[in-house]
Amino acid sequence: MKHFFSPQVPVLLIGAPGVGKTASVQQHFDHAEVVLTSTLVEEDIAGLPYREGEYDYRTVPSIFRRLTEASAQGKTTVLFLDELDKARRAVADTLLTLVASRRVGGATLPIDTCIVAAANPPEFGGGDGISDAMLSRFAAIDYIPDVVRWSEWARSQFDTAESRLVIDAVCNGELAIFDMVGEGLSKRITTPRTLAMALKSLERHGLGTDAFDTVIRGLLTAESASKILHIVTQTKNDVMSHGVSNVRRSLQKGRASNVLRL
Repeated sequence: MKHFFSPQVPVLLIGAPGVGKTASVQQHFDHAEVVLTSTLVEEDIAGLPYREGEYDYRTVPSIFRRLTEASAQGKTTVLFLDELDKARRAVADTLLTLVASRRVGGATLPIDTCIVAAANPPEFGGGDGISDAMLSRFAAIDYIPDVVRWSEWARSQFDTAESRLVIDAVCNGELAIFDMVGEGLSKRITTPRTLAMALKSLERHGLGTDAFDTVIRGLLTAESASKILHIVTQTKNDVMSHGVSNVRRSLQKGRASNVLRL
């Protein structure tokens, strides 16, 4: 996805919560200045006002200072405006100035710093939304989770036999990397983020425990949870019937075939 990013064209990634927008951006730059715009006040972007004699000034926000320092060290840098659709109106107006001119008052972005923002689709809610003037400043791109990249990351984080089988199921398309069911507080969403949380719970609580069963059903859609529980139960049965070594050999064979397919 790195070819999308350049200092000349701001990019807006549009996707559901938890699909990996922030993590993907952070992965591609040496220094990512992540700004949660829903929590900002205008002074966070424009600086604090102060007066010297007859003149009014504003301080340079720490966001600009950190980006300038990182750029001076030869690092690739990005200003990442997360949850842009939830920014307060006054903050959104100041951000529009920043995105349009790459500066606010006396604070200026380094010439090689990229501007990337993220927003959720309307069905996932939001604050005041994104104005047409703001949207026209971005290349708006629908963000789709990368199954292969997520699987590679997950294999570097989780190493139990049952976790590897779950990851293989995602990589092979047997387990959805994104699914959404229900409304309101009854809504359950399977995403790269919730799948990772489910694997953490699996490795902490272990096979067949009530704690894992309860947590996974709260994290994922019913279909995703059922599939993982089936995989986990099958693994437990295989270990009891054939021993750990046979399960490990099966995992290694599965991983080799995945590498060949990629």
